[in-house]
Amino acid sequence: CGTTSMLKWLGQHPSIQMAPEEMYVLQHGVNGPPEMVELFYESMSQHNTTSKDDDNSHRQLFGYKQPHDIMKPHAVKNLRENFPNTKIIIGIRHPIRMMESFYNFRIQNQCHIRS
Repeated sequence: CGTTSMLKWLGQHPSIQMAPEEMYVLQHGVNGPPEMVELFYESMSQHNTTSKDDDNSHRQLFGYKQPHDIMKPHAVKNLRENFPNTKIIIGIRHPIRMMESFYNFRIQNQCHIRS
C-alpha cells in the first residue's frame, strides 16, 4: 500500500523516527499539550523508536500514520494548537484503484463481503 511504503521510506532517514503502525494519539480526549505529548511519546516508545545513530546533534523528527486524523475535527485542532510546526503529507488515491485494493485486501484477509 502507498501509505505503508511512504512510512517505510521516511523511516529510513536517520533524522526521522516513524511509528511502524497507525497511532490514535490525537483522537483521544486529552487534557492539553502535556498529556498529548506524553501519550505521543509513550506510543512511540512502545514501538522501540530510539535514535538511529550515535550523533544526536541533529534535530530528530517524529512521524506517524493515521489517515482518520484529518477527518476528526478535534484531532486536527489538537495538532494545529499543540504542534503548530507540523508538516502533513496527504496521499490521494484514484477512487477505482482504491476500491480494487480494498476488495483485494478483504479477499486476502478472508473478510466477509456482503452481496
